Amino acid sequence: MTSIKKLPKLYKNEKINIKSNNKNICYVERKDTIKSNSNIREKINEIFNGIGHPYNIRVYIQTKDFSKETSLLAKNSEFIITIDKEKIPIDNIIKIEKISKK
Repeated sequence: MTSIKKLPKLYKNEKINIKSNNKNICYVERKDTIKSNSNIREKINEIFNGIGHPYNIRVYIQTKDFSKETSLLAKNSEFIITIDKEKIPIDNIIKIEKISKK
């Protein structure tokens, strides 16, 4: 039988540095998404809080699936409703702009 005392000691590296590269990479995308989503919500609030009724104001909406010119009727925290009775999720909107009258 082999004596346990004659076995070699295990080597343990004490100089391990924890790197935080992954943390920086993961959070950059989320900050951009949150920033753009809040920016879209601000633009929608400007349209509804501006002078006149929102259904008289033409807007250009670009989403992940389509883009169109329309007017807005109503909004809540999750959706906007267009004059065409179309329900669009705010999270899907990439760009929304007022169209100036010519």
